[in-house]
Amino acid sequence: MDATYETAVAQLVARAAANPAFLAAIGRVMHHGAPADSGGDPQAHAFAQLCDGRIWDSQRVAADALAKLGSPALELLAVGLDSSHPNVRHIATSTLAAAGDPRCVPNLLSWCRNGTWAARGVALLEQVLRGAAGAVGAADLLACATLDGAVQQSYGPPDWAGDEPLVSQTPVCCGAVRAIAQAELARRASAVDE
Repeated sequence: MDATYETAVAQLVARAAANPAFLAAIGRVMHHGAPADSGGDPQAHAFAQLCDGRIWDSQRVAADALAKLGSPALELLAVGLDSSHPNVRHIATSTLAAAGDPRCVPNLLSWCRNGTWAARGVALLEQVLRGAAGAVGAADLLACATLDGAVQQSYGPPDWAGDEPLVSQTPVCCGAVRAIAQAELARRASAVDE
């Protein structure tokens, strides 16, 4: 399935780059699942038919295609930040974080509180704040300024009952995230006072 999946994503990227209607259709599939409105475009119609009955796979393929397209697709990909599909949320959050887009901050904060993703969440959050702290909303910035207690959890292979036993818990340093956010809050406060 991996080779087929990668081929499907590569084909989507190649077609979507030259076809705005197809790009929009991929965005609709990512957000709503299949089948999707083709908007009258033949390539979009073929993609919608391909996705019919495969909602979860099609959403992941669409999100991956948009991620590989980069900046032209960031607006469409941002729709995936609140997707019900965990892979779509993950792809959208990671891609927007790599682009320094502050719209991913709420999801990154959630990762910081999720033991499995804590270390990655803190690292990406620091990266986004270093480049775009001024564009982060006040509530999210306050949450960053008070972020504490992130713990990275590692799990072992499933046991006989299918459960993954907790192997270790490692505290993740949130100091840089807090410092950047606190400095931005102080800057905003001083700007109001002037």
